Amino acid sequence: MSVHPHPDNFGSYQRDMYDRLKKAFDEGEPVKCYVSRSDHSVSVIDNRMRPARMGVNILFAIVFSLSGGAALFAAIMGKVMHPNEHLTNASSGSADAGR
Repeated sequence: MSVHPHPDNFGSYQRDMYDRLKKAFDEGEPVKCYVSRSDHSVSVIDNRMRPARMGVNILFAIVFSLSGGAALFAAIMGKVMHPNEHLTNASSGSADAGR
């Protein structure tokens, strides 16, 4: 029905769309539908961008970008602060394994 591939529960969009389509069906009114020129099996009834849906997508993008950036920063800082620690642990671990 919309440009977003999955249903959601942000606001009353789903209910409003149902009411709109049901009313048009009951009254025999046409409903504007956007069809892809290259693939006629792809169509959309509502091509508007919904602010609530975009807001959630942007929020997820920001949160995951910040957490990934923090993990990358921590990994880099760990290498900078303790550059040879992994070598010391690896050599002591292999020596203990041979005993």
